[in-house]
Amino acid sequence: MDSPVSTFSSSLPSTPNGKYTHEQALEYIRDLETEYNDFTKVYKNIELELEQELADAALEKTQLQEQLSTKDVQLRDLKLKLEGLSNELNELTGKQQETTSTLKGKLKSNQEKLTTVEILNDTFENNERQIISQLTQLRDANNELLEKTAILENDLMVQREHLIKEKLNRTNDSIVIADLKQQITKLTNELAASQGENQRLRKKVGLQVNNKPPKVSRHTTLPVKTKDPSKYIPG
Repeated sequence: MDSPVSTFSSSLPSTPNGKYTHEQALEYIRDLETEYNDFTKVYKNIELELEQELADAALEKTQLQEQLSTKDVQLRDLKLKLEGLSNELNELTGKQQETTSTLKGKLKSNQEKLTTVEILNDTFENNERQIISQLTQLRDANNELLEKTAILENDLMVQREHLIKEKLNRTNDSIVIADLKQQITKLTNELAASQGENQRLRKKVGLQVNNKPPKVSRHTTLPVKTKDPSKYIPG
């Protein structure tokens, strides 16, 4: 923008007597008019430039105000979003704390259950060891009873053979025969009681014992098959 003219460059020429002619005055006036017109044009251009600058400034101000309003709207939206995110974060934090508390409670409960299961497992193992020990003792007792039963059966057979021989030698002695019958009955009852005990032990331990031939005692003779001595008892 051009600088405004502050003073007029034209001036009256100096004369010896200080007087001016009519032509000089007219020329001076024309110069003044020319300078005035130039001054007016300059200031008009300046005024136009200032008006344009004011218009540009007003437009820029309007744009800035619009941008500021837009920024204010965006800022309010961001504040609302921030508040929403803060609320959501608080809600998620509360849920997370609640979930964490629930999981801690479940973990503690599971640990207590695990401890209880371990105690029960130890108890079961101890009971299992005791049951195995008792079963072993029952098996040993059953085997011992089987051995005694076999020996008793063998002794019974020997006694019966001996009694049969005695009966054959004493067929007419009724008292001896009656005594022998009592002994046979007694031995038979003992054998039946032994077999009943054996069956009871078998049921108790759940074992199936194979039938084994009776053991022959070293101190007795082999049994001999004979006829039923009752046939020789006199009627």
